[in-house]
Amino acid sequence: MSFHLQVLSPLKKIFDGDVEEVTLPSTSGDIAVLPRHMPVVTPLTFGEVTIKKSGGGSDIYTIGKGLFFVDNNDASLLIEDARSSDELSEMEVDEARKKAQELIAKGVTPEERLQGTYLLRRSLVDLKLIKKRQKKFA
Repeated sequence: MSFHLQVLSPLKKIFDGDVEEVTLPSTSGDIAVLPRHMPVVTPLTFGEVTIKKSGGGSDIYTIGKGLFFVDNNDASLLIEDARSSDELSEMEVDEARKKAQELIAKGVTPEERLQGTYLLRRSLVDLKLIKKRQKKFA
């Protein structure tokens, strides 16, 4: 049994297909959604989204903030951005982390410090997924 899932960002459709399960980082903790899940709307926070596709295989993405809703075996994940585990580079993510820390330290305005904090949290989630991937293939 499966349900339909769309993962959308402002720039593109990231995923559209039938899935057996999706695990999400909600603001109240990680949740797993299966077919016939009760209707729900929940805000999402920084973390990993794991999509177990119908017919086998899975995709893992890191996300910033977003919103998830499901009703009647139809689910949508609306997010600011997503990065596939396959497209993450440890060097690039580490550089982003360093820039975010500099922005936090040198940020003159509250907006700059807030942007730095967002970028730092985002890069830490990306680094965590990279480390998990490295352990898996070690």
